[in-house]
Amino acid sequence: SIISSSISGVSYPVLSKLNDDQPKQVKYLQKMIRICAFGIFPVLIGAMACFENIITIILTEKWLPIVPYFQILSIAGLVMPFQNLYNGLFTLKGKPQWTFVIECIKNACILIPLFFIKDTHTLLWSFSAATLFAYFISLFFVKKIIGYSPLLQLRDILPYLFLSLVMATVVILMDQLSISLLLKLPIQIIGGAATYIAGCYMCGSAIVKEMVNQAKAALLRLK
Repeated sequence: SIISSSISGVSYPVLSKLNDDQPKQVKYLQKMIRICAFGIFPVLIGAMACFENIITIILTEKWLPIVPYFQILSIAGLVMPFQNLYNGLFTLKGKPQWTFVIECIKNACILIPLFFIKDTHTLLWSFSAATLFAYFISLFFVKKIIGYSPLLQLRDILPYLFLSLVMATVVILMDQLSISLLLKLPIQIIGGAATYIAGCYMCGSAIVKEMVNQAKAALLRLK
């Protein structure tokens, strides 16, 4: 929620300034979506992969039953920042009612199962599914308002999703190491981060290349 609010707070003023230049507005929105995907996907998916170890170290093993809850809710967390970006765009374009409609559909999908399901896991899955459904509806509203198609939107984020899943696989494999948990968790985090950054760089991610160029420039200034 904090991350989503921060991203929306940064992007809204710029989107507002570009309101009369739709091509530049679309280009900026694409950039923000890629940045969101680049930062949020590896953090949440990586946390899902090693959350059991995190909980064991911080809260002890008696708290392990909360691990599945976090993992299920993290699926919804993957798309919430994009949804907030889109909601700001709808307001900017004079269509706040679209946000209202999408939220009504989402809430209906969450509330209706409450009358039939009492299992906590199933209800959490219902919440995540409803959040994903609302996100996919938003993709089509975005196309209608600025011409940014759902396929293009998905194409902008799927590479980061794929690389995050590869990273999570590496993290899970590292969990098989027969070493102290206090040593294993840092190795998982460093190994996962290195795998993700290297994958992004090899795939030609403009975000990573810009980070590398800025780091090089900073080093040159220090010399």
